[in-house]
Amino acid sequence: MPSDQTDNEQFQSPAFHPAWWLRNPHLQTMWPSRFRHRQKLPLSKERLELPDGDFLDLAWMPDNQGDICLVLHGLEGSLESHYPAGLIQAATNSHKHAVFMHFRGCSGEPNRLPRRYHSGETGDLRFVVETIKQRYPDKRIHVVGVSLGGNVLLKYLGEYGADSMLETAIAISVPYDLAVAGQTLDIGTAKIYQRHLLNSLQATFAEKVKLMELPIRIPEKHEIDSIYNFDDLVTAPIHGFKGADDYYTQCSSRQFIPDIRTPTLLIHAIDDPFMIPKVIPVKSELPPGVEMDLQPHGGHVGFIYGNVPLNANYWLDERVESYLSQ
Repeated sequence: MPSDQTDNEQFQSPAFHPAWWLRNPHLQTMWPSRFRHRQKLPLSKERLELPDGDFLDLAWMPDNQGDICLVLHGLEGSLESHYPAGLIQAATNSHKHAVFMHFRGCSGEPNRLPRRYHSGETGDLRFVVETIKQRYPDKRIHVVGVSLGGNVLLKYLGEYGADSMLETAIAISVPYDLAVAGQTLDIGTAKIYQRHLLNSLQATFAEKVKLMELPIRIPEKHEIDSIYNFDDLVTAPIHGFKGADDYYTQCSSRQFIPDIRTPTLLIHAIDDPFMIPKVIPVKSELPPGVEMDLQPHGGHVGFIYGNVPLNANYWLDERVESYLSQ
């Protein structure tokens, strides 16, 4: 796998110009989570029962008779995160029937089993795709995955190849190499994001410990001071991996990209503070139909432009709508 990014310049597009007041990648990343207006959407909730006795919570827009667009969130994300409403609206604007999928335990209610979700869990996505296809056999299915959800999506696409059952896919701000992403979050300013994610992961884990007996050793709080440690002591063993390194090796999405056979758009910013440029796939790794839109700026799931802070524009939503409308 290439380790440098000498080929990345050929992907760059001048389409996105960051707001003058948000040129810093950290501001691009953090501003929408604090200040973006959460659009109220007429969503209908659905609980989908899984074959193993657990459940997934979905949220559907009203049926507009269009193709289906499924939206996947990132690590510790939910419908309340800053980006789902914009992406759901973008899908609706492109005449798609949008549905949002919460990963296990992310909808505000603990899931029933000891396990939750992780960066390589594609079985639940497959179940949802098959369920949608059974309900709407004449509709095509599109999927938009953000961050961890994008990693899950790309791994799924590579695993299933021509049998993905998807018409198109969009993966946004993906941690293509989970080990490098974990290392990056443990350095400098990126520790701010790590602490935020760790607080959420630890709180959810503490609730899980109260509710049921877990098939792992319960680590002391002081043992978990990084995403890597959490994955090594909790995520990996509870999902059948030997440790964090094994989990990252098996689940990093970059290795699955050459096997993708579904038309796919990869959207990424070189200045994404969650990772470093060397994790970004180069042109030689992309099979036919897989397109990289690599922007110099944008942060992590940011891509905000405009002249007025209280009336910001979200290029990411526009890009997704444009691709889905093709």
